[in-house]
Amino acid sequence: MGANFPTIICICSAHRKQGKTQLVMRIVEGLTNKGFKVGTIKHIGGNSSFDSPQAKDTTRHAEAGAQLIVAVTNSEIITINRNEDPTLENALRNFSEDFDFIIVEGFKESSYPRFILIDRAEEIKVRNLNKAGPVLGVTGQIIQNPEELAKLNKNYIFLEETQTDKFISILMERRLKEIQSYLPGMDCGNCGFQDCNEMAQNLLLKKVSFKKCPHIAAKLILEVDGTQIYVKDFVQNILRGSIEGMLQTLKNVPRKPKRIDIHIESNEN
Repeated sequence: MGANFPTIICICSAHRKQGKTQLVMRIVEGLTNKGFKVGTIKHIGGNSSFDSPQAKDTTRHAEAGAQLIVAVTNSEIITINRNEDPTLENALRNFSEDFDFIIVEGFKESSYPRFILIDRAEEIKVRNLNKAGPVLGVTGQIIQNPEELAKLNKNYIFLEETQTDKFISILMERRLKEIQSYLPGMDCGNCGFQDCNEMAQNLLLKKVSFKKCPHIAAKLILEVDGTQIYVKDFVQNILRGSIEGMLQTLKNVPRKPKRIDIHIESNEN
């Protein structure tokens, strides 16, 4: 994730033709209008192929402003090849880290946060729409049915499908939380902001990049017996945070060291 990372949101429904594509289009257009770089992934169920009528919805994603569209069927991920393992995680690998949001149409069994569209309250449990990822909001025909709406958990956020601004507000709040959790939380001020929360607000608005944070921008190289070991960003952040936190407790250590070398030798033969 070094320079940026996308916030991934699913749009799920109990069955077909409940308005997922229309909602995706509204969200993509709303985020794009705010200056975010948005991509989409569409799940095509059954034995459908990219030649099916369902696949035509992907062109509507592009019309709404998505800069990259990946369609997934039960046998292929479009734009890669027909032999690719057709999973959401593999589809996500098609996107570079400079995307701000990836809106996924379908994949209700994934662990990503989602908006769900339903007609009746029972559809949430019958289709297990609330079992995998956190529910950011409930929408669909049920919003027009007070009796069915009353059967749902009152903790859900209910949204009219046309309330694009509210969807965008929820998505931006979600992204802000993800940015805050990704920052080291050291409140060192080396980035020029008062604390990590202030920087997170500026990152959300794309006024600065993650490289502004010296702890994230720092490069960590791990060598074991002369062999360089690849360290993923997540592990790098853990190691860097632990080492930098320890150094702050020591005397005569520069506030902004340019390079830190640690050599550990084993006494075992």
